[in-house]
Amino acid sequence: MNLRKEKILQKLYSLLRGSIHPGLERITEMLRATGNPHKRFPSVHIAGTNGKGSVSSIIASVAMESDLRTGLYTSPHISQFGERIRINGTMISDDDLVRLAEIYLPFADSISATFFEITTAMAFQHFAENEVDFAVIETGMGGRADATNALSPIASVLTSISVDHCEYLGNSIEEIAYEKAGIIKPGVPCFAARNPEIVMKVVRDYALSVGSQLNYVPDLLRPAQVQFNKDFTTNIRFAHADGHETEYRSPLPGRHQTENLALALAVCEQMAQNGFAKRDMFQRGLDNLKKNTGLFGRVECLRADPPLVVDVSHNADGLAALVDTLRLHSDSKLPWR
Repeated sequence: MNLRKEKILQKLYSLLRGSIHPGLERITEMLRATGNPHKRFPSVHIAGTNGKGSVSSIIASVAMESDLRTGLYTSPHISQFGERIRINGTMISDDDLVRLAEIYLPFADSISATFFEITTAMAFQHFAENEVDFAVIETGMGGRADATNALSPIASVLTSISVDHCEYLGNSIEEIAYEKAGIIKPGVPCFAARNPEIVMKVVRDYALSVGSQLNYVPDLLRPAQVQFNKDFTTNIRFAHADGHETEYRSPLPGRHQTENLALALAVCEQMAQNGFAKRDMFQRGLDNLKKNTGLFGRVECLRADPPLVVDVSHNADGLAALVDTLRLHSDSKLPWR
């Protein structure tokens, strides 16, 4: 690591020790001061508790296979900062990381901008400068007051919503659902994954209040047949609302990933209608998912015998999905607990 990059990252990471200040005032000021880069590319915007990374990566991979120069912004990173900001799978270069950080870091002192606000502005600027055709943007932990919500996307996407980050998002599932639903924009279609009715009532009410068409994915397509393979892949046949069926082989294991895939495919259908994806590239996007996006650690089997699996689950629902997935894809005699 070069010295300038090391110093920049130390400065950025030092901001993580400060308080989180939800709100769009600071990100709006930073973006305005640098020419509103977020308005120079079309995007989809994804919020939720679990599944954001998987859904974001599937959509980005399909866009890439559809010959679009594709930006992907996700968080947190696992091993290095550059994982957060990618174009066509390539992480932001050290030179660009340093240059963009030096543009936005002064805002940390002048307006108390946070780590996530600065990195979000860096991502938007990087995508704008490199003239991406399309960008897939994942929220941090929230939605309504999340820095990424400065976007005006072509679609808003809600994954599974459950209790997490209560100190910032609320103490009830209804309060958390309201915060996540806050990415829904007037006149912009929203796609929502399967969620409990208590969550969907909040989402439906929010979409209605702002004038957004809500597309509930279980009404659009459902898994008609699922085969969980011992190599931790999944074969899924979907039944669509219009009567036709499609079948895919997914590299992502688990029951929860069938829901994530359904959501991503529904969004890709909308993208195809708008010229941002090709339907015949859906399977290729899945085949090249990890290569295209760097996605890893989603119940990933590193070794078969004896089995060695890594997973990035960080809350109760994620850990429950991990245990269920291990049992589905493994020999039942193994003592998964």
